Amino acid sequence: MKVNVEKTKSLRLEIIEDEKMTLGDEKIHQLGSFTYLRITISKDGGSSEEVKSRIPKAQGVFSQLKKKLESTGR
Repeated sequence: MKVNVEKTKSLRLEIIEDEKMTLGDEKIHQLGSFTYLRITISKDGGSSEEVKSRIPKAQGVFSQLKKKLESTGR
């Protein structure tokens, strides 16, 4: 099996930034957060990023619903 280090990303929970992960002699890029199955996972293990990302999505859905209800006269 070959691993493409350029495409490989890492997210380690509650780890100090100075600790670099390597594969052979090459450093693996570390992320602060990423989205997996529509859920945002952050390195601190908290849910604040998830909540922040869901608020605009909910506002958009409610805006569409409001327009639909107004157009039907309800």
